[in-house]
Amino acid sequence: MTVITISAPVGSGKTSIASYLGKVLETPVYYEPVSEKDNPILKLYYKDQSKYGFLQQIFFLNKRFSQIKKAYETKNAIIDSSIYTDDIFLHRLYKDGKVTEQEVLVYEDLFNNIMEEIDGLPYKKKPDLMISIDLDIDTELDRIYNRGRGFEQDDSLKEYWQGLLDDYKAWISTYDLSPVYVIDGNKDDFVNDKESRNKVITEIIDKLQSIGQLSEDESNKAKSRISSL
Repeated sequence: MTVITISAPVGSGKTSIASYLGKVLETPVYYEPVSEKDNPILKLYYKDQSKYGFLQQIFFLNKRFSQIKKAYETKNAIIDSSIYTDDIFLHRLYKDGKVTEQEVLVYEDLFNNIMEEIDGLPYKKKPDLMISIDLDIDTELDRIYNRGRGFEQDDSLKEYWQGLLDDYKAWISTYDLSPVYVIDGNKDDFVNDKESRNKVITEIIDKLQSIGQLSEDESNKAKSRISSL
């Protein structure tokens, strides 16, 4: 059984990759709560990060902890937004002057306690594969605008997106808890182009087989489902 987590910038295609992998691997997928029904804070957050930034990050941290416990317990799941990068957002808000030092300290204490709980779980303690998506700011902005979430359609957020993108690149360069597969998001438009999508999914399946998470038979069966995407 395999747990895959996806950590990548906003708008990079995490949900798309998670959905495709869930279909070909026939694996449950845990999605980040971003709809107004599932996350009533997010729309407010983009209007006023100073007022809602800390609240939004506590909300996400709680949801991601719940998801990762369920995923690790079943030992067979895909998580489209990783708890391992949750603190990137809070620290970006602090760098941008949107949250206070005291809020950072409270968040870090809670985050560290949660990570200790994950380390103490009686089943899996880390993902089997971390997927990252590398892309530049222009590609990211194109995807953010094209997916059409109204609360994200604000040119004043460009500096925020760029800061988060830089933070993600720095984070993935030091990540060492599990094997990593990095998608070239500038070269492979897996969201809109079927050929690129099939190529990326095939490479991820090959990666899972190479690290011992899929047998040759399981790998072949997964690849046979790619044509249905």
